[in-house]
Amino acid sequence: MEQYKVIKILSNNAIIALDKNKQEIIALGSGIGFGKKPGSLVTDNQIEKIFENTQEDFYRKLFTTLNKDSSNYVSIVDRAVRYAKDDLNQDLNEYIYVMLTDHLLFAVERMNQNILLPCPMLSEIRYLYKKEFAVAKKVVDDIKQTMQIELPESEVGFIALHIMNASTSGSNVNGLLDSLGIVNEIVEIVEKFFDIKFDLDSIHYSRLIVHLNFFAKRVIFKNESLDEEVSDLFEGKYPKQKACLEKIKEYLKEEYNYEISKTEMMYLLIHITRCTSRTL
Repeated sequence: MEQYKVIKILSNNAIIALDKNKQEIIALGSGIGFGKKPGSLVTDNQIEKIFENTQEDFYRKLFTTLNKDSSNYVSIVDRAVRYAKDDLNQDLNEYIYVMLTDHLLFAVERMNQNILLPCPMLSEIRYLYKKEFAVAKKVVDDIKQTMQIELPESEVGFIALHIMNASTSGSNVNGLLDSLGIVNEIVEIVEKFFDIKFDLDSIHYSRLIVHLNFFAKRVIFKNESLDEEVSDLFEGKYPKQKACLEKIKEYLKEEYNYEISKTEMMYLLIHITRCTSRTL
């Protein structure tokens, strides 16, 4: 059984210690720091998670985070990492211990000050990243159960984004957020144009969101259109929906310099018409 020498108590659940090679580590464990003082020994069966000082930037940021009286949140994030391993079959980047812990700490502070931030892409995240959303919901439920703090549903969306961030390379994360932004913006264009609010439980809305997700990824990641294989099957039909598509076309051209193809216009027309009328 390996022993570690405590050199600093960060909280009841977090310490800084030296391993057998006298290398500094941060160790997490339920009650691991309780009643301890510098020079005390802890054994590996008391430790749930070890962070070695191999990445100086990460180690320094984690140390700073743990000094914010946030050990309860770190324990919750550690369980979130296990949820992701079990439910997503993914190992999350260790930076989630810094980023998500900080987010949860300030989310609770904001809530206590009655400052509630909406998650603008909540419905898109819920539909497109259901597994990550479910893991994020577990985190919110965990906070409610262990800390008696009930976070709003918008925080499920933000936590899901952190989980997606920690399971994706940095370059893909930027593209992911951009594609979610395109989906959200197009939905807003359609809702504003037709002066409606989509039924989030509608099968047509679900299909629209899924289609827009694939479409947005073509815009962001490949910047290429579908082949021009489909003729204009809707010549003279659905003029209002086509006028809405022109708004979307202008938005994509202005923001992304993307020329939407006739085929893509037709597919979008089908989905938008399904969501805005009962004709199709």
